[in-house]
Amino acid sequence: MERKISILLVSLIFAQIQPVSASLVEIDTTAVVYKVIDGDTFDAFPVGRIRLADINTPEHGKPGYSEAKDYLSLMIYRKRVYLDVDDISVMDRYNRTVCLVYVRYNSSHLMNVNLALLIEGFAEISDYYNEFNPSEWTLFVHYPTTALPETYDELLPIYLGLRSEHDSLGLSYIKLQEDYASLQSDYNNLQARYNALKSEHDSLKSDYDKLKIAYDELKNLMYVFIITTIAFIALTAYFARRRPKTYEVSLFGTVRQSSCGTVLQN
Repeated sequence: MERKISILLVSLIFAQIQPVSASLVEIDTTAVVYKVIDGDTFDAFPVGRIRLADINTPEHGKPGYSEAKDYLSLMIYRKRVYLDVDDISVMDRYNRTVCLVYVRYNSSHLMNVNLALLIEGFAEISDYYNEFNPSEWTLFVHYPTTALPETYDELLPIYLGLRSEHDSLGLSYIKLQEDYASLQSDYNNLQARYNALKSEHDSLKSDYDKLKIAYDELKNLMYVFIITTIAFIALTAYFARRRPKTYEVSLFGTVRQSSCGTVLQN
């Protein structure tokens, strides 16, 4: 119980003091902590299981295990952590992402979680082969805050709102799919009707072309007939005018001119 009170007091002291140092920091990704396994391991969404780099805390059943786990929980549980992932190995042999972990201290600075555990005596240095060097760590680094939510409690309502919108969009998407299928069916029916009408049009056009050819031929024959008729009439009149005069004698001694001319009678 006294140990837990001490942990709380240390946390309050961290909350009150100002950062004593600041440096540039590499942040590869962020995640929200949803489970603390022990003093140097935790689970965070969406990264998964994370191992704090270059430190060791007591294992389960060993003295100091609960205190280290409680202190880590107090610092990071249900909060957003900022992860500097090891560029050399990324993961350890247990498939845990190896990171130098930071948590928001104030609007301008992050606190080094790995180093805080060392300073408070809950962990010891275990310098594994990676990109990190514990001797170069500083407790606070400059990393101004953004407008993004920082804690699980802040993220949850945002997530639920987005999930509700997602479900609503899913229903709308299903309705749109049904409308699309109906429109596709109407389109297919119209396309079939169009193809049938086009076939009828093509057939009628073919008949029209044939009739037009027959009409043109008939019209030409009519012109030939008219011209021939006119020529025949003209020739008939012409030869009629040039026909020689002949005379006929009747039984009564009457003489008259045939065709045209004067008729003489006794």
